[in-house]
Amino acid sequence: MALLDEVKVRLRISAANTAFDTDIADLINEAKADLRRVGVLDNHIADTDPAIARAIKLYCRAYFDLNSPDLDRWRMAYESQRDSLSLDGEYNVVI
Repeated sequence: MALLDEVKVRLRISAANTAFDTDIADLINEAKADLRRVGVLDNHIADTDPAIARAIKLYCRAYFDLNSPDLDRWRMAYESQRDSLSLDGEYNVVI
């Protein structure tokens, strides 16, 4: 399953509903840029890496619905995953 579709599942959006695809794709790219900003190297930012995919999904969950009562919880979860990746030698060392 493509990352866009996985994120849509996480956001509880039907795969058939394409109304938000551009917004979700933008959030995925923002998440990847944020991971790069904290030191995760490009060659590690792969949609198939479970830890990267989890971070991206958490980012999208945190920033898709800014009126969510759980907004802070999702942001903290994303920031924790992001910071963990940035400190992990597997993700910040050139391979």
